[in-house]
Amino acid sequence: LQLVRQPDCPLDPAGGFIRCQWTTTFALDVTKDFVAGLHLFKLVRDDGYTAFIPLVVRDERPADLLFQASVNTWQAYNNWRGESLYEDDSGDVAGGQATAVSFDRPYREDVGSGEVLRYEAKLAAFLERNGYDVTYTTNLDVSREGATHLLRAGAFLSVGHDEYWSGEERDAADAALAAGQPVLFFGANAAYWKVRLADPGAGGNARTIVCYKQHPDSDPVQGAETTGRFRDPKIHSPEAALVGVAYESWLQFGRPGSSKARRARSIGAPASPTAINSQVSSDMNTIT
Repeated sequence: LQLVRQPDCPLDPAGGFIRCQWTTTFALDVTKDFVAGLHLFKLVRDDGYTAFIPLVVRDERPADLLFQASVNTWQAYNNWRGESLYEDDSGDVAGGQATAVSFDRPYREDVGSGEVLRYEAKLAAFLERNGYDVTYTTNLDVSREGATHLLRAGAFLSVGHDEYWSGEERDAADAALAAGQPVLFFGANAAYWKVRLADPGAGGNARTIVCYKQHPDSDPVQGAETTGRFRDPKIHSPEAALVGVAYESWLQFGRPGSSKARRARSIGAPASPTAINSQVSSDMNTIT
């Protein structure tokens, strides 16, 4: 590939938002010959530096299982240039966390492909190795296409660290469950933060995730699109109503003061009998 120096990516100091508006160096043509699934593309620079680019390829067939990759969470934790929904290195954002992140930027270190290999890839390998009929999707696709996208499959699988959902995705999962579709959670901390998606790209999927975590009252969009925790009074859609359990805390064994594990407690609603939670600890973009 012929590489060129790309322009710097500006920082919006008000919200810690970084978007790179780079020219295209390489385009991959995903044809019908591609197998639906989780893919990593390996890039090797002349000096030996190697990076893996995650990609989800989907199809439209009515498989038994629809496996969701947690692309929203990968981007929420992506602290490239010190900005993520968990930190703000600029020091300018109230609360110390960016309020919006973009898919139009590199992943830092092992965020992105590392998330795939730690979480999603393990279950995908198990399902495919054992002959399960499985196809793939992402948070962005579910948000855009709604319950119809889920109901084409026998069951919907939320996998890994699936922490960040849009209101549209939650509505789709609720509707699918109400229609009798099994909704299975192979992870923990799922559907915890409610985000707002913005800036759709050429394929229709959003390029920006917005979430006012520290100061939800400062979210300029109040009402149905307000961001925060699903269990918060303003949103009033606790994850326990869908998942069957509620995230409480995480425990790292061996740390001082961590001898007592705190058990998750259900908040606000009883468990749904057909929502199954398998308590396993836990943007890549989608091309159709």
